[in-house]
Amino acid sequence: MAKKKNSTEPSIHPAAVETPPSGPTPQKGGRLGLILVLLSIASVSAWTFARVSTTVAEKQEIASKRKQAPVSLEEVFEVNVVRPERAEWLPVVPFEGTIDANQRSELGFKVGGKLARVFVRLGDRVKTGQLLGQLDAQEAAAQKQAAAAQLDAARAQLALTRDQEDRTGKLVQSGALASAQGVQAEQARALAEAQAAAASANLGLAQTALANHTLVAPFSGIVTRAPSTQGSVVAPGQALFEIVDNSRLLLRGTINEADVGYFAPGAPVLIDGKKVGSVRVVVGVLDRVTRRVPVEAELDPSEDLRVGSFVRATIAGTDKISVFRLPGTALRPGSQGTVMVVEGDRLREVEVHFSVEPETGELLVRSGLRGDEQIVKAPRPEAATGDRVKVVEAGPAAATDSAKEPAALKADASPSVPLPAPTVEGKN
Repeated sequence: MAKKKNSTEPSIHPAAVETPPSGPTPQKGGRLGLILVLLSIASVSAWTFARVSTTVAEKQEIASKRKQAPVSLEEVFEVNVVRPERAEWLPVVPFEGTIDANQRSELGFKVGGKLARVFVRLGDRVKTGQLLGQLDAQEAAAQKQAAAAQLDAARAQLALTRDQEDRTGKLVQSGALASAQGVQAEQARALAEAQAAAASANLGLAQTALANHTLVAPFSGIVTRAPSTQGSVVAPGQALFEIVDNSRLLLRGTINEADVGYFAPGAPVLIDGKKVGSVRVVVGVLDRVTRRVPVEAELDPSEDLRVGSFVRATIAGTDKISVFRLPGTALRPGSQGTVMVVEGDRLREVEVHFSVEPETGELLVRSGLRGDEQIVKAPRPEAATGDRVKVVEAGPAAATDSAKEPAALKADASPSVPLPAPTVEGKN
């Protein structure tokens, strides 16, 4: 028989019974998360290392291919070349300068004052000593008169003291006067002589001051400057007149240092092929500024040559020299004396000294070439040492026909090398 439950015994509801939570405990869950983070970091590190290793390997491969084919992407230019042609030539040295007068002088009064008279006009031809202008000299003339009067007085006093000295000397010798009085008379005469000398000097100064109020021509020539009016007050030393002696003309200029040995003093100077004078002097020292050699030539008098004109002349050499002929187009545009020489498949810049043949325009190279070079007939302005070229035509130096502009060719590049195309300056 079932036993009856005690009504006082508490009843347990199913919902009231606590069930333990499912899953791991908090301590075990933290360890698992840390493990997952470490695994993730290891995976990323392994992937990064593999990626870097691959990139380094690719770069090494690219560098290796670049070394194997360094010129596969270079610009190649077609060029026509010529060889220098040897010739004999009488040197003609370029000579540029300014025509100057034999003498030129700016003139003014030594003293200041009022300009009283002007005796010449612009363009007048004057002779040595001819009067040019005059200042108001009334004050200077009065000072001269005063100085002359003082000199007359000093001379009169000197004559009086000399007479007194003579009479006193005779009395001293006779014993009528003491010797001391003779000494006094002698000193009075010496003082009068000094005063007369001072008065004479003062008169000379006054005469010079008066003369400074007039201005005369120091040499013969043409008046190129003169006051147009009179009455103005001028300062001491102020330039009022200018005289130019153009009876002889001088051409002063400079030449290249390399041209000095081709002529000597006395060599003819030509303008437009006509002899106009000869070299007077070649200075043996370079100009500090231009680094060129100063030269002075004496020109024959001519109405076509004017003082102050800038002229381009030439100096004819005395003996023929050996030169190399090149077409005028061989000079690199924009340069002073550069030609491009082909060596193998490369260019090299060479500086030359040359003259230009007036009739043909050819370059007559005096120095800088051996004679066996291949010279680019018409180089590009951008051509430089190291450029890669391909010779398409070679001819004699005497050919003067204009060369075509060289075309730029691109060599085939290996498609397996992932490099950008090189930048080539001066593309045609």
